[in-house]
Amino acid sequence: PPMIGFNCFTQLWFKGSGIRKPSFALFYPFFLMRNAHPFDPAKGELSDTIPTRIDCSKLMPTSKWKEGHRHAALLACGSYSPPTIMHTRIFESARDHFLVEHPEKKIQIVGGFMSPVHFKYGKASLYGEHYQQHRVEMVKLATASSDWVNVDEWEVKQSEWTRTRIALDRMKLELEKQYGRPMSVFLLCGADILESIITPGVFTPADVEAILSHGVVCITRKNSNAQATIDGSEVLSKHKARIHLTGEWDNDVSSSNARKNLLTGKSVKYWIDPGVEAYIRAHRLYLEPPPVAPAPAS
Repeated sequence: PPMIGFNCFTQLWFKGSGIRKPSFALFYPFFLMRNAHPFDPAKGELSDTIPTRIDCSKLMPTSKWKEGHRHAALLACGSYSPPTIMHTRIFESARDHFLVEHPEKKIQIVGGFMSPVHFKYGKASLYGEHYQQHRVEMVKLATASSDWVNVDEWEVKQSEWTRTRIALDRMKLELEKQYGRPMSVFLLCGADILESIITPGVFTPADVEAILSHGVVCITRKNSNAQATIDGSEVLSKHKARIHLTGEWDNDVSSSNARKNLLTGKSVKYWIDPGVEAYIRAHRLYLEPPPVAPAPAS
């Protein structure tokens, strides 16, 4: 099936939000597999990335796919330093939006993925290369109890950080290759991302169009007005049928607050998964403030 353009919800998107980009790859010719080379985040395209197969072990088998529905996977990209219960909880809220709140949309969520960002994205809270595999392992622990949300390591396997649109394209392509049928991949994010999309200089117009064409599930907060943001933006209004709002949360659970508590010796119980907390304690993570990291190249 034709691929709806997507190439990157870009860098600054996740830079300010703490979220990071997605993943995609449907068709990798043999010569590309042999000659894969470092991805240039400034000008590279999907063919420039290093292929990594998606772990589809938790995806819903096609025998359970509903007829007459659009079948989609959710992709959330972020630092996950560390992952909190809210990072995983938003997947449940997003799936319930289609399954319980709006079944008339006829969209069936068949799987979900958390994609940790590459350390070269440059945020200080990533704690550099040393923490990269730790962040992957913590996401694995955070999703261990889920029967439908998995970790995708594609971003961290690249030589550089990856633009969002590229990640979305790659995941759509790879899932369609493995399933042999059309699939959608929705970007799962917070309301702050919608605001960043319409901020001049944050995303290229082409990338915004591509990401919105894929579809976005936005988790809103009580102190934000995502609908007003959509109504006040020409590009968001144009794609409003592809932007699904759900949530209305008000909480202080965040990676930054978890790091602050870990640094000061306070409890993080019920903020992060017990397995993740045990991993942090065992590896003595977040006992020092994050190192000062240079901003990524624009």
